[in-house]
Amino acid sequence: MSEQRSSRFIEGVLVGATLGAVLGLLLAPQSGAETRRKLRRLKNSRDAILKSTKDKTEELINKTMYAIETGFNKIGKVVDRSGNGKSEYEEFHG
Repeated sequence: MSEQRSSRFIEGVLVGATLGAVLGLLLAPQSGAETRRKLRRLKNSRDAILKSTKDKTEELINKTMYAIETGFNKIGKVVDRSGNGKSEYEEFHG
C-alpha cells in the first residue's frame, strides 16, 4: 500500500509541476515572443515528461497486477489446504 501511495504522490507532483509551469508561462507579464519561446521549450521537454509518466504508470500497473495475482494464489492455497477455506480464514483472522 505504501508503494502505491508513493507512486500516486509522484504522479501528482509531476502533473502539478507541469500544470504550474504552463500556468506560470501563460500568466507571466512578458512579451508574446518570449512566451512562445518558453512554450516551445516546454513542448520539447513534454516528450520526456510523457515518457517518464508512461513508464511510471506501466510500472504501477505491473506491480498492481503482480499483487493481485499473488493474492489470488494465496487465497487458492488457503482453500486447497482447508477444503472450504473456513478454518484457514479463521486462523488468519481469529
